[in-house]
Amino acid sequence: MMLKANFDFKRCYPSREEFFDVIQFKTPDEWEIQKVSLDHGNEYYIADDPFKGDGFEIYRDLVSTYPICSHNDGTKPRNGNPFEIIHVADWIAEPICYLIKEKFNLRGALDLAEWGNVYHKGKVGQWEFFTLPHCDAAWGMIGNLWFTDHDIKDSGTHIYHYDGTIEPLQDNKMYYDYQINQHHPLYDECKRLTHNQKKATTWTNITPELEKHWGFTRLDTMPSKERTMTLYRPNIPHTAYISDNVDFRWSHTFAVTKNTQTLYNELLSNLQPA
Repeated sequence: MMLKANFDFKRCYPSREEFFDVIQFKTPDEWEIQKVSLDHGNEYYIADDPFKGDGFEIYRDLVSTYPICSHNDGTKPRNGNPFEIIHVADWIAEPICYLIKEKFNLRGALDLAEWGNVYHKGKVGQWEFFTLPHCDAAWGMIGNLWFTDHDIKDSGTHIYHYDGTIEPLQDNKMYYDYQINQHHPLYDECKRLTHNQKKATTWTNITPELEKHWGFTRLDTMPSKERTMTLYRPNIPHTAYISDNVDFRWSHTFAVTKNTQTLYNELLSNLQPA
């Protein structure tokens, strides 16, 4: 029996072995970041790309060799991310995670994660409930590296102040009070939306009326500009905004976070007498 030999394999460039010879990263001191201060003590950051020379273009081409591995193209959404998702190897993502870690002086036991968000107009996996703002984690920093370029009126990330409470639970996810408090006036409505898992037929942006209804005050919209990175705390409510003018949008997210159990253990350790 002859083994099939015409598989359509793709080769990474650069390879893992030559990665740091081809792509040079800026140091934390070289990486320029602008802080944007908002109401309620919130903030986000806009940074230039973290590469030297033509590293951005090479890195983007490298990420594009990885397949879309998760999507909600079926009739029933399987996860909360409305985008098509790319995951890359650790050796590709970790240098940027470590740069974020050093730039923001994040210490202790950290979780590093990455995922790519790809939007093709007409390929929508958006679960109706997830038009609402969400949080990514309890503590740390999230960075979105933008591979495509968009005007602020057409694309961005809305960030919010939530007028109620947000609580971490044992599954290390962040929950709004209307999700877990059975006495909250929006609890039953939230439960219906969650259980129905209704899929949108086109990309749907949250409206000002829905923001007010669910208790969110929009603070700003983070831009989605090619060759930049937007960074924010993972416990800030946020949601994607995409107008009908956008045909394709692509970013990659790098997360440096701590889960709630780690934070709790660190707190206990600090309380113990020396």
